[in-house]
Amino acid sequence: MKSLPGILLRAAFLLLLAALLAAGFGLARFASWRGDRLAELAGAAEIYQTSSGPQQAAIRGDGEPVLVLHGAPGGYDQSLDIAAGLEEAGFRVIAPSRPGFLGTPLGHAILPEQQAAAAADLLDTLGIPRAHVIGFSTGAPAAIHLAAVRPDKVRSLVLISGILSRWSPEPGGEPRPLPELILSAIGGDLGSLLVLRRAAEDPARLAKEAMALLTTPGEAVAAAAFVETNPEQTERLAGFAGSAAPLSPRERGTRNDCLQIRNLPALPLEKITCPTLVVNGTADPFARATETRAAAAKIPGAVFLPVEKSGHLIWLGPDAQRAESAIGAFLKSHGG
Repeated sequence: MKSLPGILLRAAFLLLLAALLAAGFGLARFASWRGDRLAELAGAAEIYQTSSGPQQAAIRGDGEPVLVLHGAPGGYDQSLDIAAGLEEAGFRVIAPSRPGFLGTPLGHAILPEQQAAAAADLLDTLGIPRAHVIGFSTGAPAAIHLAAVRPDKVRSLVLISGILSRWSPEPGGEPRPLPELILSAIGGDLGSLLVLRRAAEDPARLAKEAMALLTTPGEAVAAAAFVETNPEQTERLAGFAGSAAPLSPRERGTRNDCLQIRNLPALPLEKITCPTLVVNGTADPFARATETRAAAAKIPGAVFLPVEKSGHLIWLGPDAQRAESAIGAFLKSHGG
Protein backbone atom coordinates (compact mmCIF):
# COMPACT_ATOMS: atom_id res chain seq x y z
CA MET A 1 0.00 0.00 0.00
CA LYS A 2 1.38 3.36 -1.02
CA SER A 3 1.97 6.01 1.63
CA LEU A 4 -0.04 9.23 1.61
CA PRO A 5 3.04 11.41 0.89
CA GLY A 6 3.83 9.22 -2.13
CA ILE A 7 0.29 9.56 -3.47
CA LEU A 8 0.38 13.35 -3.02
CA LEU A 9 3.76 13.57 -4.71
CA ARG A 10 2.52 11.57 -7.69
CA ALA A 11 -0.64 13.69 -7.91
CA ALA A 12 1.43 16.87 -7.85
CA PHE A 13 3.66 15.50 -10.59
CA LEU A 14 0.66 14.63 -12.77
CA LEU A 15 -0.85 18.08 -12.23
CA LEU A 16 2.44 19.71 -13.18
CA LEU A 17 2.70 17.53 -16.27
CA ALA A 18 -0.85 18.40 -17.28
CA ALA A 19 -0.12 22.11 -16.80
CA LEU A 20 3.03 21.88 -18.91
CA LEU A 21 1.16 20.05 -21.67
CA ALA A 22 -1.62 22.61 -21.61
CA ALA A 23 0.90 25.46 -21.73
CA GLY A 24 2.74 23.81 -24.62
CA PHE A 25 -0.51 23.32 -26.51
CA GLY A 26 -1.46 26.95 -25.89
CA LEU A 27 1.92 28.20 -27.10
CA ALA A 28 1.66 26.02 -30.21
CA ARG A 29 -1.79 27.44 -30.99
CA PHE A 30 -0.51 30.99 -30.44
CA ALA A 31 2.52 30.42 -32.69
CA SER A 32 0.25 28.94 -35.34
CA TRP A 33 -2.11 31.94 -35.16
CA ARG A 34 0.76 34.41 -35.36
CA GLY A 35 2.33 32.67 -38.35
CA ASP A 36 -1.01 32.45 -40.17
CA ARG A 37 -1.79 36.09 -39.43
CA LEU A 38 1.57 37.32 -40.70
CA ALA A 39 1.21 35.21 -43.86
CA GLU A 40 -2.28 36.62 -44.38
CA LEU A 41 -1.04 40.20 -44.00
CA ALA A 42 1.90 39.60 -46.35
CA GLY A 43 -0.34 38.01 -48.98
CA ALA A 44 -2.92 40.81 -49.08
CA ALA A 45 -0.45 43.56 -50.04
CA GLU A 46 2.55 44.10 -52.30
CA ILE A 47 6.07 45.35 -51.66
CA TYR A 48 6.96 48.16 -54.08
CA GLN A 49 10.57 49.18 -54.66
CA THR A 50 10.65 52.97 -54.54
CA SER A 51 13.48 55.47 -54.54
CA SER A 52 12.92 55.76 -50.76
CA GLY A 53 13.26 52.00 -50.32
CA PRO A 54 10.76 49.14 -50.16
CA GLN A 55 7.20 50.08 -49.23
CA GLN A 56 4.26 47.81 -48.56
CA ALA A 57 0.86 48.83 -49.90
CA ALA A 58 -2.53 47.39 -50.75
CA ILE A 59 -4.50 48.86 -53.63
CA ARG A 60 -8.25 48.44 -53.94
CA GLY A 61 -10.81 49.71 -56.43
CA ASP A 62 -10.78 51.90 -59.51
CA GLY A 63 -11.25 55.59 -60.06
CA GLU A 64 -9.54 58.63 -58.60
CA PRO A 65 -6.75 57.60 -56.21
CA VAL A 66 -6.99 58.27 -52.48
CA LEU A 67 -3.79 57.80 -50.47
CA VAL A 68 -4.52 56.88 -46.83
CA LEU A 69 -1.86 57.36 -44.12
CA HIS A 70 -2.79 55.39 -41.00
CA GLY A 71 -2.16 55.98 -37.31
CA ALA A 72 -0.34 53.92 -34.68
CA PRO A 73 -0.33 51.05 -34.12
CA GLY A 74 -1.49 50.24 -37.61
CA GLY A 75 -0.46 49.29 -41.10
CA TYR A 76 -2.03 49.06 -44.53
CA ASP A 77 -4.90 47.07 -42.98
CA GLN A 78 -5.85 50.08 -40.84
CA SER A 79 -5.64 52.32 -43.91
CA LEU A 80 -8.17 50.02 -45.61
CA ASP A 81 -10.45 50.25 -42.57
CA ILE A 82 -10.24 54.04 -42.65
CA ALA A 83 -11.16 54.03 -46.33
CA ALA A 84 -14.05 51.56 -45.98
CA GLY A 85 -16.77 52.63 -48.39
CA LEU A 86 -14.55 54.71 -50.68
CA GLU A 87 -13.92 51.81 -53.06
CA GLU A 88 -17.66 51.35 -53.53
CA ALA A 89 -17.99 55.11 -54.00
CA GLY A 90 -15.75 54.95 -57.06
CA PHE A 91 -12.30 55.69 -55.64
CA ARG A 92 -9.04 53.79 -55.95
CA VAL A 93 -7.68 53.33 -52.43
CA ILE A 94 -3.89 53.37 -51.99
CA ALA A 95 -3.25 51.93 -48.52
CA PRO A 96 0.44 51.85 -47.55
CA SER A 97 2.06 50.67 -44.36
CA ARG A 98 3.95 53.74 -43.17
CA PRO A 99 7.67 53.32 -42.39
CA GLY A 100 8.16 51.12 -39.34
CA PHE A 101 4.87 49.28 -39.74
CA LEU A 102 4.38 45.73 -41.04
CA GLY A 103 6.27 45.25 -44.31
CA THR A 104 7.71 48.77 -44.65
CA PRO A 105 11.05 49.18 -42.83
CA LEU A 106 11.59 52.36 -40.84
CA GLY A 107 14.92 53.00 -42.56
CA HIS A 108 15.66 56.70 -42.80
CA ALA A 109 12.00 57.79 -43.00
CA ILE A 110 11.84 58.75 -39.34
CA LEU A 111 10.55 62.34 -39.43
CA PRO A 112 7.08 63.25 -40.77
CA GLU A 113 8.63 65.18 -43.66
CA GLN A 114 10.71 62.11 -44.59
CA GLN A 115 7.60 59.95 -44.50
CA ALA A 116 5.86 62.50 -46.72
CA ALA A 117 8.68 62.19 -49.25
CA ALA A 118 8.37 58.40 -49.10
CA ALA A 119 4.63 58.67 -49.79
CA ALA A 120 5.33 60.85 -52.82
CA ASP A 121 7.87 58.28 -54.04
CA LEU A 122 5.26 55.54 -53.69
CA LEU A 123 2.81 57.51 -55.83
CA ASP A 124 5.54 58.01 -58.44
CA THR A 125 6.34 54.29 -58.42
CA LEU A 126 2.66 53.49 -58.94
CA GLY A 127 2.46 55.99 -61.81
CA ILE A 128 -0.03 58.20 -59.96
CA PRO A 129 0.63 61.87 -60.68
CA ARG A 130 -1.87 63.21 -58.14
CA ALA A 131 -4.10 61.84 -55.38
CA HIS A 132 -6.48 62.82 -52.63
CA VAL A 133 -4.74 62.30 -49.27
CA ILE A 134 -6.23 61.21 -45.95
CA GLY A 135 -4.10 61.46 -42.82
CA PHE A 136 -5.39 59.82 -39.65
CA SER A 137 -4.08 60.44 -36.11
CA THR A 138 -0.25 60.21 -36.09
CA GLY A 139 -0.32 59.86 -39.89
CA ALA A 140 -1.61 63.44 -40.18
CA PRO A 141 1.79 65.22 -39.84
CA ALA A 142 3.18 63.31 -42.85
CA ALA A 143 0.01 64.10 -44.83
CA ILE A 144 0.41 67.80 -43.98
CA HIS A 145 4.04 67.86 -45.12
CA LEU A 146 3.08 66.08 -48.35
CA ALA A 147 0.40 68.67 -49.12
CA ALA A 148 2.60 71.63 -48.15
CA VAL A 149 5.86 70.56 -49.82
CA ARG A 150 4.50 68.64 -52.82
CA PRO A 151 1.26 70.43 -53.77
CA ASP A 152 1.59 68.92 -57.25
CA LYS A 153 0.90 65.48 -55.73
CA VAL A 154 -2.16 66.35 -53.61
CA ARG A 155 -5.61 67.03 -55.06
CA SER A 156 -7.31 67.46 -51.69
CA LEU A 157 -6.47 66.77 -48.05
CA VAL A 158 -8.58 65.21 -45.27
CA LEU A 159 -7.20 65.16 -41.72
CA ILE A 160 -9.07 62.85 -39.33
CA SER A 161 -8.36 62.98 -35.59
CA GLY A 162 -5.03 64.45 -36.58
CA ILE A 163 -2.20 65.12 -34.16
CA LEU A 164 -1.49 68.64 -35.43
CA SER A 165 0.73 69.99 -32.68
CA ARG A 166 3.31 68.73 -30.20
CA TRP A 167 1.80 66.26 -27.73
CA SER A 168 1.20 67.83 -24.35
CA PRO A 169 -1.30 66.38 -21.88
CA GLU A 170 -3.98 68.53 -20.36
CA PRO A 171 -3.53 69.38 -16.65
CA GLY A 172 -4.57 66.29 -14.74
CA GLY A 173 -4.99 64.34 -17.98
CA GLU A 174 -3.24 61.25 -19.31
CA PRO A 175 0.51 62.04 -19.58
CA ARG A 176 1.14 59.46 -22.31
CA PRO A 177 0.05 59.72 -25.96
CA LEU A 178 -2.51 57.25 -27.30
CA PRO A 179 -0.12 54.93 -29.21
CA GLU A 180 1.91 54.39 -26.05
CA LEU A 181 -1.25 53.65 -24.06
CA ILE A 182 -2.34 51.08 -26.65
CA LEU A 183 1.05 49.34 -26.53
CA SER A 184 0.80 49.16 -22.76
CA ALA A 185 -2.84 48.03 -22.73
CA ILE A 186 -2.36 45.25 -25.29
CA GLY A 187 1.00 44.09 -24.01
CA GLY A 188 2.37 42.30 -27.06
CA ASP A 189 1.36 39.75 -29.67
CA LEU A 190 -0.44 37.48 -27.23
CA GLY A 191 -2.40 40.44 -25.92
CA SER A 192 -3.43 41.39 -29.43
CA LEU A 193 -4.77 37.86 -29.95
CA LEU A 194 -6.79 38.17 -26.75
CA VAL A 195 -8.25 41.46 -27.99
CA LEU A 196 -9.34 39.76 -31.21
CA ARG A 197 -10.97 36.96 -29.21
CA ARG A 198 -12.78 39.54 -27.11
CA ALA A 199 -14.05 41.21 -30.27
CA ALA A 200 -15.51 37.87 -31.38
CA GLU A 201 -16.76 36.56 -28.06
CA ASP A 202 -17.56 39.61 -25.93
CA PRO A 203 -17.95 42.71 -28.17
CA ALA A 204 -19.78 44.61 -25.43
CA ARG A 205 -16.77 44.34 -23.14
CA LEU A 206 -14.42 45.40 -25.94
CA ALA A 207 -16.63 48.43 -26.65
CA LYS A 208 -16.50 49.49 -22.98
CA GLU A 209 -12.72 49.08 -22.80
CA ALA A 210 -12.08 50.79 -26.14
CA MET A 211 -14.36 53.75 -25.50
CA ALA A 212 -12.83 54.25 -22.05
CA LEU A 213 -9.47 54.64 -23.81
CA LEU A 214 -10.51 56.53 -26.95
CA THR A 215 -13.19 58.89 -25.60
CA THR A 216 -13.32 61.56 -22.91
CA PRO A 217 -14.59 60.23 -19.57
CA GLY A 218 -17.89 62.11 -19.77
CA GLU A 219 -18.86 60.42 -23.04
CA ALA A 220 -17.26 56.98 -22.67
CA VAL A 221 -20.26 55.13 -21.18
CA ALA A 222 -22.77 56.50 -23.70
CA ALA A 223 -20.35 55.90 -26.59
CA ALA A 224 -19.82 52.26 -25.55
CA ALA A 225 -23.56 51.70 -25.23
CA PHE A 226 -24.12 53.06 -28.73
CA VAL A 227 -21.37 50.95 -30.28
CA GLU A 228 -22.38 47.69 -28.61
CA THR A 229 -26.00 48.05 -29.78
CA ASN A 230 -25.02 48.92 -33.35
CA PRO A 231 -23.78 45.80 -35.22
CA GLU A 232 -22.16 47.82 -38.00
CA GLN A 233 -20.10 49.82 -35.51
CA THR A 234 -19.26 46.71 -33.48
CA GLU A 235 -17.84 45.21 -36.65
CA ARG A 236 -15.95 48.42 -37.39
CA LEU A 237 -14.39 48.38 -33.92
CA ALA A 238 -13.32 44.76 -34.43
CA GLY A 239 -11.62 45.79 -37.67
CA PHE A 240 -9.64 48.50 -35.94
CA ALA A 241 -8.71 46.05 -33.17
CA GLY A 242 -7.38 43.73 -35.85
CA SER A 243 -5.12 46.46 -37.20
CA ALA A 244 -3.02 46.09 -34.05
CA ALA A 245 -2.64 42.31 -34.38
CA PRO A 246 -0.02 41.03 -34.17
CA LEU A 247 1.56 43.98 -32.42
CA SER A 248 5.29 43.31 -32.77
CA PRO A 249 5.67 44.15 -36.51
CA ARG A 250 3.96 47.48 -35.80
CA GLU A 251 5.83 48.37 -32.62
CA ARG A 252 8.87 50.10 -34.11
CA GLY A 253 6.74 52.52 -36.12
CA THR A 254 4.48 53.12 -33.12
CA ARG A 255 7.36 54.01 -30.84
CA ASN A 256 8.78 56.29 -33.51
CA ASP A 257 5.41 58.04 -33.82
CA CYS A 258 5.38 58.60 -30.05
CA LEU A 259 8.85 60.15 -30.28
CA GLN A 260 7.86 62.36 -33.20
CA ILE A 261 4.65 63.77 -31.71
CA ARG A 262 6.44 64.51 -28.43
CA ASN A 263 8.98 66.61 -30.34
CA LEU A 264 6.78 67.83 -33.19
CA PRO A 265 7.82 71.27 -34.50
CA ALA A 266 5.24 73.66 -35.90
CA LEU A 267 3.64 72.08 -38.96
CA PRO A 268 3.54 74.04 -42.27
CA LEU A 269 -0.23 74.50 -42.11
CA GLU A 270 -0.16 77.95 -43.72
CA LYS A 271 1.58 76.53 -46.81
CA ILE A 272 -1.24 74.12 -47.69
CA THR A 273 -3.00 75.31 -50.82
CA CYS A 274 -5.26 72.38 -51.70
CA PRO A 275 -8.86 72.04 -50.46
CA THR A 276 -8.70 70.72 -46.91
CA LEU A 277 -11.22 69.13 -44.57
CA VAL A 278 -10.34 68.73 -40.88
CA VAL A 279 -12.51 66.16 -39.05
CA ASN A 280 -12.45 65.69 -35.30
CA GLY A 281 -14.55 64.02 -32.63
CA THR A 282 -15.84 66.40 -29.98
CA ALA A 283 -15.00 63.79 -27.31
CA ASP A 284 -11.47 63.00 -28.51
CA PRO A 285 -9.06 63.17 -25.54
CA PHE A 286 -5.93 63.07 -27.71
CA ALA A 287 -6.58 65.14 -30.84
CA ARG A 288 -8.57 67.66 -28.87
CA ALA A 289 -11.23 69.47 -30.91
CA THR A 290 -10.32 72.95 -29.62
CA GLU A 291 -6.73 72.47 -30.76
CA THR A 292 -7.55 70.96 -34.13
CA ARG A 293 -10.09 73.72 -34.81
CA ALA A 294 -7.38 76.31 -34.09
CA ALA A 295 -4.95 74.45 -36.35
CA ALA A 296 -7.56 74.24 -39.13
CA ALA A 297 -7.95 78.03 -38.96
CA LYS A 298 -4.31 78.34 -40.07
CA ILE A 299 -4.94 76.37 -43.28
CA PRO A 300 -6.22 78.70 -46.01
CA GLY A 301 -9.85 77.88 -46.79
CA ALA A 302 -9.95 74.74 -44.63
CA VAL A 303 -13.32 73.40 -43.44
CA PHE A 304 -13.62 72.08 -39.88
CA LEU A 305 -16.09 69.25 -39.29
CA PRO A 306 -16.87 68.34 -35.66
CA VAL A 307 -18.22 64.83 -35.10
CA GLU A 308 -20.55 65.00 -32.14
CA LYS A 309 -19.96 62.62 -29.22
CA SER A 310 -17.25 60.68 -31.05
CA GLY A 311 -13.77 60.05 -29.70
CA HIS A 312 -10.54 59.34 -31.54
CA LEU A 313 -12.29 56.91 -33.89
CA ILE A 314 -14.82 59.17 -35.59
CA TRP A 315 -16.38 56.08 -37.22
CA LEU A 316 -17.89 55.10 -33.86
CA GLY A 317 -20.75 57.10 -32.39
CA PRO A 318 -24.16 58.53 -33.26
CA ASP A 319 -22.72 61.12 -35.67
CA ALA A 320 -20.43 58.71 -37.55
CA GLN A 321 -22.57 58.21 -40.65
CA ARG A 322 -22.90 61.96 -41.23
CA ALA A 323 -19.14 62.36 -40.92
CA GLU A 324 -18.39 59.55 -43.38
CA SER A 325 -20.88 60.94 -45.88
CA ALA A 326 -19.32 64.39 -45.55
CA ILE A 327 -15.83 62.99 -46.22
CA GLY A 328 -17.02 61.14 -49.33
CA ALA A 329 -18.87 64.22 -50.60
CA PHE A 330 -15.78 66.39 -50.00
CA LEU A 331 -13.56 64.06 -52.03
CA LYS A 332 -16.07 63.88 -54.86
CA SER A 333 -16.51 67.66 -54.94
CA HIS A 334 -12.77 68.13 -55.47
CA GLY A 335 -12.27 65.41 -58.03
CA GLY A 336 -10.45 65.95 -61.28
